[in-house]
Amino acid sequence: MNTKRIPICFLTVFLVIALLTAVGTLFVGASGGVTEIDTEEELLAITDGNYKLTKNLTVSASVPAFTGTLDGNGHTVTVSS
Repeated sequence: MNTKRIPICFLTVFLVIALLTAVGTLFVGASGGVTEIDTEEELLAITDGNYKLTKNLTVSASVPAFTGTLDGNGHTVTVSS
């Protein structure tokens, strides 16, 4: 009877680890790969990628064209003249 319990225990442990890994990936994936922007210099230096503002910004030049996403996160970018 004990010999049947051992594989079931290993399977249970494996499934729990797999589930925790999947859940962890979801949380990391939600913010992973996103660069936070909180200064004018960082915003003007963006290239291809995914970005998120962490505060309102005022910049003195136009934001360069890039491929990716810019999540305003409820903040604004103002271009001063």
